[in-house]
Amino acid sequence: MPFFSASQQFTNLAWGLAIAWLWKGITSILGMPSIPDLSRIDPAALPPIPEIDSPDLTVVVPARDEQAVINQCLRSLVDSVGVKLQIIAVDDRSADRTGELMDAIAAEARAAKTPHWFEVIHITELPAGWLGKPHALAEGAKRATAPWILFTDGDVLFGPRALELALRQATDLNADHLVLAPTIIFHSAGERAVLGAMQAMAMWMVRLWKVPDRRARDSFGAGAFNMIRRDVYHAVGGFETLRLEILEDLFLGMRVKRAGFAQRIILGRNLARLRWIDGTFGIVGLVEKNGFAVTRFRTGLHLLARMAQTGRTLADLAALVQRLPQVLVNVPGVDKARAGGDPDLARAIAAAEADLGETGRVLLRPSGTEPLVRVMVEAADTEHARRVADQLAGVVKERLTL
Repeated sequence: MPFFSASQQFTNLAWGLAIAWLWKGITSILGMPSIPDLSRIDPAALPPIPEIDSPDLTVVVPARDEQAVINQCLRSLVDSVGVKLQIIAVDDRSADRTGELMDAIAAEARAAKTPHWFEVIHITELPAGWLGKPHALAEGAKRATAPWILFTDGDVLFGPRALELALRQATDLNADHLVLAPTIIFHSAGERAVLGAMQAMAMWMVRLWKVPDRRARDSFGAGAFNMIRRDVYHAVGGFETLRLEILEDLFLGMRVKRAGFAQRIILGRNLARLRWIDGTFGIVGLVEKNGFAVTRFRTGLHLLARMAQTGRTLADLAALVQRLPQVLVNVPGVDKARAGGDPDLARAIAAAEADLGETGRVLLRPSGTEPLVRVMVEAADTEHARRVADQLAGVVKERLTL
């Protein structure tokens, strides 16, 4: 007979969870008030922005197919006061009018002779080995001339003094990396409830009030407002070290913290606003985009979750998996460092992926120990996989041979 009955074990588990959540709630109540709130700070108490001939702050705004919101975002930046901005709008292969709207606003800003610099970058192709947003952010950062860079999103609306006050607060806090928590725009009580639940779960991952503590593991980054000293951005490797990160904002913050730089998070109601969750389908899309990445792509966790959700055994789920033939071709004697940046190779990979469609995939992986690139292709049949792999191997040899 077990020491505890099933009902007693369940009761003990419930009490344990209740105590854990109570402890987490108390620590949050005690810790959150220590986070500076710009909306409650007298601007006169903040240090002024140093006078320089160049922009005070570079703002990098990547956007892809954001024609519905990019206009408001960029105009809110142009209307900023108290600070000189270098605004770099990056059109990341948009299929709508995003790039056209960027060009129009940039032309208006130049004609109005605002105190800001405004330029637009149009990206038409994505190099191999990159995800779109990290690449767009990296391209924008290459043009930065200000001592500070703000990485933001194309759907964020800024208050007129938001960037001035944030920059002055960063100076006051001796920060190397400053995150301003954005104000979320809600259209329903359900959206508020979902965000509240997500924030409660996030408390187990990061204690925001511990972010400034160099001894704590807690770090943070936000795609809506990641402001970092330009020299620190380069010191941690920039987005070149985060080429395939879906959560590039969080991992930039993590790299800053691990490198020993001063990281700060601040609040400020309505200084930076965005519509983060757009109804039920917006919630579903958010989970689809970030859910796997949050767990660092731990397939085992998602497999266990699926087993619990469906009630199926591992053998049942394995029977559903369709195994496709794979072909591996090693290409020796090549400059593997150029594999991720050669435009002809990138075009060949894109053509191969289009050829394979939904029934296959392509992976190029440089060797870690020798001048060699591995070309791996999966397709519906071996003959197709071999043909595509041989074609790509030929391009690798032609373009990268030492």
